[in-house]
Amino acid sequence: MSKLNKLSNNVTEKEVQEYFHDLGYHSIKRGWPDFCFFKGKDIIFVEVKRSDQNTIKSHQRRIKNIFKKLGLDYRVAFGMKDGKPDYKQRAGLNRHLIDTKDMGLV
Repeated sequence: MSKLNKLSNNVTEKEVQEYFHDLGYHSIKRGWPDFCFFKGKDIIFVEVKRSDQNTIKSHQRRIKNIFKKLGLDYRVAFGMKDGKPDYKQRAGLNRHLIDTKDMGLV
């Protein structure tokens, strides 16, 4: 698997990727969403946007909705803030993470 743990050339994606790698997650790049992070049975799908962006594209929103209906952990990171992915609640994104801020992943 040539894409396993390969760091992105995109600075924002690389920062998010390194954050999850530091937590012991492996990553797969190149998909919808941008990353699949996994550690044991824990799987997190993350779409990465620059901190100056406000939304995701319509096809990304459709994928997000499918993943959520399947009960999968799907997040949109708007860059990094204070050393962690910035899961801003924009346009209803990341609403499920509001109650999980103490889990250490947010």
